[in-house]
Amino acid sequence: YAHSYEGGFYPEALLPNQIEGTPVYEPTDHGFEARLKKRLAELEQMIRDSKEPE
Repeated sequence: YAHSYEGGFYPEALLPNQIEGTPVYEPTDHGFEARLKKRLAELEQMIRDSKEPE
């Protein structure tokens, strides 16, 4: 359950392989979208970190 993990996020792939990594939303730097942009960057970093070998 994702909410049980730190930050309420668990990096798992749910999209088909054909579109994995394809941006589906790119927020602007205006208004609330600026906050969304920052959060998406944090989540993307968490995904990258989870793929690095320990």
